[in-house]
Amino acid sequence: MVDVGTFDNNRATYSVRTDSNGIATAQLRAPFNSTTLVTATVQASLARFDQPVLAEQVEVVFVPVQVGDITVDLEITAAQLPANGSSTTAVSVSVRTDAGQPLPGVPVELTTTRGTFDAGTATTTIETDATGTARAMLRSALGQQQTSATVTARVDAGGQVTIAEDSVLFIVPATADTSALPPEIRSDVRDQAVILAQIQDSTGSPVPAYPVVVTTSLGRFANAAQ
Repeated sequence: MVDVGTFDNNRATYSVRTDSNGIATAQLRAPFNSTTLVTATVQASLARFDQPVLAEQVEVVFVPVQVGDITVDLEITAAQLPANGSSTTAVSVSVRTDAGQPLPGVPVELTTTRGTFDAGTATTTIETDATGTARAMLRSALGQQQTSATVTARVDAGGQVTIAEDSVLFIVPATADTSALPPEIRSDVRDQAVILAQIQDSTGSPVPAYPVVVTTSLGRFANAAQ
């Protein structure tokens, strides 16, 4: 258990078994945006009859690192998405020093004006990995009007706030071409026709996974509804 920083599981508490030499090993990670010298107290406990028994304490000093100016680059893989409420695209944020060195473990706050991230929210915070990159998935919003989503990345590195933005266009249907195959069937209850609705955007490209409701004035569909 530690009072400052986190272990491999991104928590302040970590359970691990000793190896063949009787040594238990855990990786302690310092908070990135610490601007002052901080001392972390690490406590190792043994479990005996379900009662924790204090074994040892050790202190680790976190020394603030002066990274200077940082560069934040945000990229959305897809330039446009169908506004179907289900299509997704990858969002990546690269955080580096002015010298081009990646900065791992940096919290990146992502917000979007339309759509949602992995957890179904318009805001999420993700730490950069070993390559200095934070990754998330953006899901499109369901809509009938063509709009753009602006995604913003906010990085606070030791009091230095850096902002980066990118956008994605949500495409909506412009035309719906409906047809029946065959166009004529006998009214004997048993004959069936396949109804096709081809949905396209303003450029004539198909709009995938967009919800379509089909109704009829006569007859019934497979679900016995009109």
